[in-house]
Amino acid sequence: LVTFVLVSENNVLTASDTFTILMLFNMIKFPINQAGQLLSKAALGIQAMQRIGPFMDREDGKGDHATYQESSSRVAPTTG
Repeated sequence: LVTFVLVSENNVLTASDTFTILMLFNMIKFPINQAGQLLSKAALGIQAMQRIGPFMDREDGKGDHATYQESSSRVAPTTG
């Protein structure tokens, strides 16, 4: 609002101008807040695709999977 007064030719801020400016700010407040959440979720989606991409590109061949053998105290993964 101060910028409007400084930039305006008449340097007068009327009630109708004030309500119009406040209404416009209120209208763009929600989309700006949602944009932050959208960017956050998009970053999480990209990260998930980067993690799962190599797994999905892997061919399902014999001997290329992990098998588990039980030891006395825990399960130990072995390959082959």
